[in-house]
Amino acid sequence: MILRTMTALLALQLTAPLALEYAPPPSPPENSLDSEVIVLNVGLNEDGFPNHAQVELGAASFTAPVVAAVREWKFRNETRKPQMVSVTVFFRARTIFPDQTRYLTGFADRRDPGDAPPLPINVTDPGFPPTSVAEGIVIVQVDVDAQGEPAEIHVVNAVDSLTHGTVQTIRQWRFRPAIRGGRAVPGTAIVAISYLRPVVVGLTNGPVTSPRQSRPGRFVDPH
Repeated sequence: MILRTMTALLALQLTAPLALEYAPPPSPPENSLDSEVIVLNVGLNEDGFPNHAQVELGAASFTAPVVAAVREWKFRNETRKPQMVSVTVFFRARTIFPDQTRYLTGFADRRDPGDAPPLPINVTDPGFPPTSVAEGIVIVQVDVDAQGEPAEIHVVNAVDSLTHGTVQTIRQWRFRPAIRGGRAVPGTAIVAISYLRPVVVGLTNGPVTSPRQSRPGRFVDPH
């Protein structure tokens, strides 16, 4: 197992006021055959710990492990003020081919009067690299600009052979920008994509090889 875990983002750590530092990945439901997208609105206290997690989207069987994992996360919050982030977890099915892009029009059309973090309005599936035998969850922090586009993407939890494609795909995602005081502003979104190795029908009744598991970690280099 090779996980490229580096602490090469010193410049980011010196300048970013909010950064996800510790993120145990949620466990994907073992018996599910379908993909699922979970979206949470997460409030952080002055010390960077989650103090509430509101489910914006997702089936109950998938949301429970996500909420449980997120409650253990820790952010470095240099603002020393309460913050809001969104957390989107995409549980992929055991397939090689990507799902069709999901358009979350409910978020795009929302007209909430209050403050809110960035929320995804289209979710593109990276698919499963055909040469990879890895398995795990890639977690990234996305700095979303006031137009709803990813401005910067920082890898928090890497999985060898899966991270690069994840980052390139998330660059195509679009968000409803964060809202503060009735205005669109830059904000922070956390995105996690769960990969399970595809099962080749007719050749095997289970995974083709032992998994390469991901681990919680600090920012790493996606390349």
